[in-house]
Amino acid sequence: MIEIVNGRVFVEGKETVDTNLIGYAVLDVAENSVIKSDSPKKIVNPKINTKVVHSKTKDAFNVIGTSLGNKYKIARIPYIDIGPEKKEALNHALFISMCFNNSDSLMDFLNKSTNDNSLQEFITTK
Repeated sequence: MIEIVNGRVFVEGKETVDTNLIGYAVLDVAENSVIKSDSPKKIVNPKINTKVVHSKTKDAFNVIGTSLGNKYKIARIPYIDIGPEKKEALNHALFISMCFNNSDSLMDFLNKSTNDNSLQEFITTK
């Protein structure tokens, strides 16, 4: 069991600094979180273009910014090189990159959905 307590990651009751396990814990929290319908109003459009590259030193895909002067590494999606996890990690990285590269459209959708209360319906039906 992996859990986050007070900003620390624990695996079966023992604290870990393993970046792969920390990544899985964060993804688990993100997948099980509920988006509040007013949260898009608080989101700032980052307007960063990104691309996906494979890490040179780790079993992970990196989402990196392509513009000079902006944040370089946006996200790291680790995987364990067993079965379909590598493909799943690549799909997650591509999705994150797509969200950044289409942030104007995504923000328009979130703001429109929030204004007509359909965002909550969209979240609960997907």
